Amino acid sequence: MHQTSSQQLLVLASGRKIVNMCLFFWLAMLTFQVDKTIVAPLVVLVLFIFGVVGSMRLIFALEMSKLARAVFLVLSLVPIVNLIPMFLLGERAGRSMRRKGFSVGMFQAKKL
Repeated sequence: MHQTSSQQLLVLASGRKIVNMCLFFWLAMLTFQVDKTIVAPLVVLVLFIFGVVGSMRLIFALEMSKLARAVFLVLSLVPIVNLIPMFLLGERAGRSMRRKGFSVGMFQAKKL
């Protein structure tokens, strides 16, 4: 996927935001024991779908080898295991954006 630098940064920022929100809601769900309620399957399904979408954005926006993309893609499709690539991809995106002159917070990024 060939994108301009500004398009790539927008995809990185949005993918990172989605991934971080999913990680936050997974933690909140477990902390508040939502996993023991009747809505748990729906919450897990929604978090899984959004996690895959965010991970896909990051996988294709970050510069990495085809092998690394394939590994991250496969791992992001496995429920619960997908938390690990979401965290790693979010960190990579944050580092990449900092190198390009952005101030990166948990849910936002601003040009310095």
